[in-house]
Amino acid sequence: MEIASSFTLGVQGLQQAHNDLAQATTAVAIPETLSSASVQITADSVTLSSQTAALIDAQKAISHAEVAVDVINVWSENIGTIIDVSV
Repeated sequence: MEIASSFTLGVQGLQQAHNDLAQATTAVAIPETLSSASVQITADSVTLSSQTAALIDAQKAISHAEVAVDVINVWSENIGTIIDVSV
């Protein structure tokens, strides 16, 4: 079993949060449209609940990014402490 470094996990978490935030904000800005031969739902008919859910997802992505940055900062502080050890 391999254990990844906290820096790697922090960077991966930050990348995932970025992707999640991009997806959520796109869902708010450009709501999905359903197209078929007989039905077309446009942005005017998007329900408030889908936009609310996308905004909640965006807030979760922001919180996830903050946690990932905290992980990277703690890793950086610990590496600095290890390097500064005097003999």
